[in-house]
Formats: sequence, structure tokens, C-alpha cells
Amino acid sequence: MSASSLRLLAGGRYVLGPAIGSGGMCRVHLARQIGPLGHSRVVAIKRLRPELARDPEHVAMLMDEARLTARVQHASVVPMVDLVADGDELFLVLEYVPGSPLSYLASAARQAKLPLPTPVVVAIGADLLEGLQAIHDATDDAGRPLAIVHRDVSPQNVIVGLDGVARIHDLGVAKANHRAQTTRGGELKGKLAYMAPEQLELRPTDRRSDVYSAAVVLWELCSGRRLHPQESAGELLDAVERGPESLSSLRDEARELDEPTRAVERELRRALTFDAGGRPESALSLSRALQSACPAAPRFEVREWIERLAHGVIDERASLVRGLEQGRTPSASPSLPSAEPETVRSDRESNPDSQTGVTAAVSRTLRRPAPSVLAAIAILALGATAGALFSGGTRSAPTTPAARAPEPTAVTQAPAPEPRPLATPSPSPAPALVGSVPAPATGAKPTTQAPTRKPAPQAPARKPAPAASACDPPYRIDAAGVRVYKEECL
Repeated sequence: MSASSLRLLAGGRYVLGPAIGSGGMCRVHLARQIGPLGHSRVVAIKRLRPELARDPEHVAMLMDEARLTARVQHASVVPMVDLVADGDELFLVLEYVPGSPLSYLASAARQAKLPLPTPVVVAIGADLLEGLQAIHDATDDAGRPLAIVHRDVSPQNVIVGLDGVARIHDLGVAKANHRAQTTRGGELKGKLAYMAPEQLELRPTDRRSDVYSAAVVLWELCSGRRLHPQESAGELLDAVERGPESLSSLRDEARELDEPTRAVERELRRALTFDAGGRPESALSLSRALQSACPAAPRFEVREWIERLAHGVIDERASLVRGLEQGRTPSASPSLPSAEPETVRSDRESNPDSQTGVTAAVSRTLRRPAPSVLAAIAILALGATAGALFSGGTRSAPTTPAARAPEPTAVTQAPAPEPRPLATPSPSPAPALVGSVPAPATGAKPTTQAPTRKPAPQAPARKPAPAASACDPPYRIDAAGVRVYKEECL
């Protein structure tokens, strides 16, 4: 996995990995949760799409989803782990369930023309319905019913794990008491093909609306076909009012249905009635009725069918998980603002005792020499050298200190040669300068210092005035690039 696709969240507590799912409002990513003592685990992170991340309405929906999901505790509901803010974004952290989305499983069964056995459908249905019952029964902190209606029960929002357990998730468009974000009048939320008729007609919904949607999902698993392929709400309402066809006419089988399957069909037909009053009063009631009609398959049998039909998506996600777990913790950059999308690189040189990579990054920064200190040393050395030259009676062209000062970061390069003095210095050794620059690298020409002994002054001999052209300009540039005034023009 490319380290550039990773990003640290919440101060390094989470490493955001690749996306594994996408919906109309959010994307789901694999992520790695890192504990304070170095332990880690893979989780799923749900984040709003970039164009919706700063929209107050959609942010309120995600916060409501987190609040409702946190109130549901059941083995058939994907649990919430955390809700974190990173810059201007919110991230909903959920438990990662290895397995296959039910939508992928149903599509693979249709393509292979292998409808799931009725006991397997009943096992998946029992989990789905019991998870819905837990959602419907959720209460707030004071024990008051939240009256949650999921309103988006569909194969896309059910995942069947490799442990053989089906789990429902995504309360993003759920209706509940005391919800911050409310649905506008005339607005449909959910997937049309799985909506109850009262939801399509924008009438009040309750838990029996979710029972209807779950029955559509299970009918499609039994038949191996879509129940309502219609696209418009009007056509869909007409089809819902007519009721479903018989399973025997939909299944691609020459033999007739067995008695358990017929009994399951009768229970599903009752749950698919147009009038909510004719449906089972709760998800748990339908679950019990289905298991009475046909015993549910054991978990290992459900797992065998998952591995047989959905091995492609299972292998792909397992590969992504391995890549995320084997990658080292990326180092966070302290200089980047948290609001900016930061790319994270895997640091194989980081300290082993660093939990999130931040400690190693900061310690490496402190070990670098400070640029201000280097600049002060360089200026001190340049000033000392210039003072020694002037004390030796030399005259050179004045240079701008800012233009000649060495770059602070070039600490490993040899210093530039100094201006040549006009008077020949004596061969006495140069004194050591406090705070001088480091010795030049091997192969560089050694620099010479002006002598400390001042020669006796001599009156310069008079010379004829030079021609005007010889002193235009009145200086020359030596081999080191230093401006030196011509002696005859002084």
C-alpha cells in the first residue's frame, strides 16, 4: 500500500487508509486505531464527502447518527467506536467487520444463478430483524424511548461477517425523537426500491415500515431477483399495491418449492402488505415467525456460502487490511495545520518507543542545528576576518555584509576565499579565532589570515595620473568574485 494514501487523524490516534465503500453522503475507509501503549486494531471510518464536509445540515446528520448508534448495543448492529474531529471534518469510527456486504452477496448469487438456500436466508434474516428490534427499542440516557425508525434498510446497509453473523448499520437517515436534523417536507430519504408504501407517499412511518423493507431484502434473497426494479416512485407504488409474485414463478428451478420455503413465503407476503396494519407488529415477531417456518442454518453454513459467493471482495479487503497493518506508523508533521489534508509517509527510522510517530518527528527537529545560531556564527567569523585584514593595513573594496554572508544551511561547505591584501603578508601563523567557521572540507584551498604584526608605513611613490579609461571602472573583480580597487586609481 502506498504510504502517500495514508493520513493521521486526531493527533495520531488513527491512520486513515483506503476507501472500501461509498454512498450518497459518505465514504467508508479502512483505518488503524493506535492505542497509547502501542497496540492497534483495524476499524472502519465513515466521513462525509468533501463537498458536504462543511455543510451544517450534513454535519448535523452525521452527529445524529453517532448519537443514535452509540445508544444501540446488539451483536447484529455494527457498534460505534468513536467520533473524532480533525480540523473542519468529523469522522465516525465504527467496528470493522470482515465479510461481505449483503448487496454484493445477493448480486453474486444472481449472476451465478445460485439462490441462497432458504435456511441460510432465514439465518441472515433473523440477525437483520433482531438488530432492527434493538434499534427500535433504544432509549436515551434517561431511559426514554428514542423511537428510532431506520428508514434505509437495504442490502447495502447489511454486512454478513465471516463469523456467519449479519449486522445492520448506517443510521444516517433514521428518524428519532430529539434528533437535531429533521427531514424537510416533501423529501424522501433512503432507497426507493426498499421503501414502505407510507414512506413513498410521505406519510408517517414507524417500526413496521422497517419490517416491510427487511421483508423486501429477504424476498430478493429467496427469489434471486429484484422485487421492485421500477425506477419512479409512481410505478413503484403501483407494483407495491399489486403485491409480489410467487416465489415458484420467480425461481429458476424446475422442481417445486419445499414446504419450509412455502411457509417462509407466506410470512414474507404478510410483511409486504400495503397496509401497515396487516404486517407483523415488530421485527422480532417476523424473526420468530420465519424461524418457526424454517429452522435457521448454523453459522458455519452461512460462512461457507459467504466464502463461496463473495470470495472476491473478501480477498480484496483482506489484502488491504494486511497492507494497513504491516505499514509502520506514519510520522505526523507538527508544522501542518490539522485542517489541511496531510499526507503521511512511513518512517522506518522512527524511535521504537514512539506511539504515534509525533515524538520521533519532534526529536529529529530538535536535533537539527538552529538556523539562527548558524547565522550568528557565520557573521562573527566574517567580522573577525575583516577586522584582521584592516588591522594589517590592507585596503579593499567595501562589501555589503548581507550580500557576502554565507547561507545558514550551508554548514558543510568550505568558506569563500577572502579578499587578497595589497601588501604582502609575512609568513607568521594566523591566530585562532573564537567562533570561527568549521574547517574546510578535504580538497578545498586553505584560507589565509592577515598577520598580526603591522608593517612600517611607507610613503607611496608618486605615479603619473592614469588615463581616464583605465579607471573606468576604478576596480577589478578577482578570482574569488571580490571587488578590489585599482591601486593607481586611489
